[in-house]
Amino acid sequence: MGNQDLLKLLIYTRGSTVRDNESIPSKTHFQKEMFLLLKETVFSINGYEFVPHYYGPFSRELDSDLVRVRHPLNESSY
Repeated sequence: MGNQDLLKLLIYTRGSTVRDNESIPSKTHFQKEMFLLLKETVFSINGYEFVPHYYGPFSRELDSDLVRVRHPLNESSY
């Protein structure tokens, strides 16, 4: 499973209201969820390095992958 496949899986999982495809409140929230997932589980994803940032852990690589997942046909982001 690639990084973008895992992102899609997480984006479309059930949230706190137990509804399918529940939206994630923000990119910041998603960054925090991914940080905790990678820290507390056996998932091994290469390429996401988190650094302290204003509102919590932040990964430039994760942010870039999120842009690619949301806009797969946008060639300017590559």
